[in-house]
Amino acid sequence: MPEELDGLEKLLMDVQKVIRDNELFLKNLGDDALETGCGEEPSDGGNGDEDGFEEL
Repeated sequence: MPEELDGLEKLLMDVQKVIRDNELFLKNLGDDALETGCGEEPSDGGNGDEDGFEEL
């Protein structure tokens, strides 16, 4: 039984590490998007579509 607990504890620690890594990745991804202005692209695309309809 103690061997199973050691295996489960190791698995839990591995899962927690993956979760932390993913959180850091997503945080950095969000920071990069803010720096490059990616958040503004959809609004620019929306304005382009509206302009296209006005031209018709």
